[in-house]
Amino acid sequence: MAKELPKEPTDPRWMPSRNVLIAMAVLLQLAVAGWGIWHYFYGFGDEEHTALLVAQVMTPEDMVYPDTEVGITRGEKLPPIDMADAVRVTPNALREGKQLYEQNCASCHGQEGRGNGPSGASLDPPPRNLTSLEGWKRGTRISDIFRTLTLGLEGTQMSGYEYLTPAERFELTHYVQSFAQGHRADTRASLAELDEEFQLSQGAQEPNVIPISMAVDNEIAEATPVPSEPDSARDSELRSAAPRGAELFAKLVAPDERTRASYLLASDSTWVESSERFRRIVTAGVPTNGFSAAAVRLSGADWRALHRYAALRYRPDTGGG
Repeated sequence: MAKELPKEPTDPRWMPSRNVLIAMAVLLQLAVAGWGIWHYFYGFGDEEHTALLVAQVMTPEDMVYPDTEVGITRGEKLPPIDMADAVRVTPNALREGKQLYEQNCASCHGQEGRGNGPSGASLDPPPRNLTSLEGWKRGTRISDIFRTLTLGLEGTQMSGYEYLTPAERFELTHYVQSFAQGHRADTRASLAELDEEFQLSQGAQEPNVIPISMAVDNEIAEATPVPSEPDSARDSELRSAAPRGAELFAKLVAPDERTRASYLLASDSTWVESSERFRRIVTAGVPTNGFSAAAVRLSGADWRALHRYAALRYRPDTGGG
């Protein structure tokens, strides 16, 4: 007679035996130990694999948060500022200034302007207590505060707010002054000086805006001397001297990516030492360094050929390696 099978999950016969549980635990431990051994010997433990992992997982573009990356915007000519209206305190100016303060200043200076905002606790020097008129580096007149909001304060964490329009900076100035009474009044001369310094009544020029990743590329470009591209005669000579390397270079580096490849080879000349060093430097950054990801599949002979061509193209004094 066949053994009756349990019909309900609550039946104790559904539960695996103690021996089965022990066997499963041992297998799990062996699997974890095996993975650890494999990872130590064949994973990302050496310099090459570590560099390759970093290049594939975190590129300069990845280090820019998506919500901070902006498109290219051409700066526009802002309308002229009527200085008489700009320095006049109005309910609308205070209302707009309060909103700007909460967005840009309250985290350091605090909602009540006492310099006790949550982000200001670790700053040295601490944020200004806006309720006191003592110790202001530039003064507390409208022109003084506007200048500080535009230029920032050297030696402190107070940066300039040039991304705000001049009208917004005046509104923010009025709200900052509202935290205390007794501010000195500007003179015609001080307002005229402010107007002349920032070309306010003539209409300011809004700065151009570019993506952060493009700004990073521009900084690299300015700091890195890039070898000049060979002329047609020199290019023909190089192709004749290293035909296989020239063919590989053309396949791996698109014409519009040659600048990036040039930055790479100009910034670290140790690749000239050997084709193996060259391979490590190139594969550690593909495809963001200008070289196609197909480079990782090249054979040793191909790397030697490509290395010789690159050495001739960018370091003609070496003769390859």
